[in-house]
Amino acid sequence: MVATQLWGSTFEWKQHESAIRGLAKELGMPLTDISQVYEKELSELKNHSRITNFLSIFACRRVRELASHK
Repeated sequence: MVATQLWGSTFEWKQHESAIRGLAKELGMPLTDISQVYEKELSELKNHSRITNFLSIFACRRVRELASHK
């Protein structure tokens, strides 16, 4: 579940892990499925961002949008 390039620190990893767990519970989907989608979206966002403080919010939004289209 951990893609080490994505996490800049332990704090950042815990923040994203919490977001992934929350999404899985909210959407009623397997943690592994949510994790894969979240990490993909986070990676894309991170590649285009200079400020990364709020990326978990944007990644969650993208995952919810993708889940609602299924």
